[in-house]
Amino acid sequence: MDSTRLLHEDGHQEGVAIGYARQGLKPCPQPLLAVIAEVRLVAQLWLRPGNTACGGNVTAFFLDLWENLPTHLRLRGVRADAGFCLPELLALWEGLRLPYVVVAQLSQPIQKLIKGGLVWARTEVPGTEVAELEYQSMNWPHPRRLVLIRHRVREDEGRVGKRLLEVPGYRFQALVTSLSASTHPPLAVWRYDPGRADCENVIKELQSGFALPTLCLEKFWASAGGVEPGRPDL
Repeated sequence: MDSTRLLHEDGHQEGVAIGYARQGLKPCPQPLLAVIAEVRLVAQLWLRPGNTACGGNVTAFFLDLWENLPTHLRLRGVRADAGFCLPELLALWEGLRLPYVVVAQLSQPIQKLIKGGLVWARTEVPGTEVAELEYQSMNWPHPRRLVLIRHRVREDEGRVGKRLLEVPGYRFQALVTSLSASTHPPLAVWRYDPGRADCENVIKELQSGFALPTLCLEKFWASAGGVEPGRPDL
């Protein structure tokens, strides 16, 4: 699952609103996409105004996808970015018994754990170490498995994960998962997640090869996944 921004400089299309993009605050809609990774197929796309939060209406989006999947398809798991690490969405997947790996934001409590006395285990990947623990965020009803990864980097190396200034020489990643530790040790969870990155390539193909930014928006709300006009925050 992922979202993107479709820039519309004139800002006159129905449903276009000012939202944050890589170029700054721009008039845009913000589509929400679900991609089936194995076949690189867009399973569902909802248009949303540009001022919508990344996870806005995402629970309804996923339920609609779940209820309308062809019967011969079975989801093996869900991968999503930090914008979708929401308690209601995690609870939905757990209720559906659907495994997930979601990027966790490196919040202050998680940074404190990283800078504390964690036991880091070496892996067969040079310069990569892992740790895991049961972690309960303030807005979670129960603890969940948190996998932490740190990569030793040189100053001239490209970015992998987020650098914490207080821990020089490393970049960090955090993943929340329901995968069992008995079947998926930390490194396997880390390797499970990069399949999500291919969603970015699908979005680039939609924009460059299939003219996604010029999608007709004259009747925006007709394709907004059932969101009611006048309620852009949903």
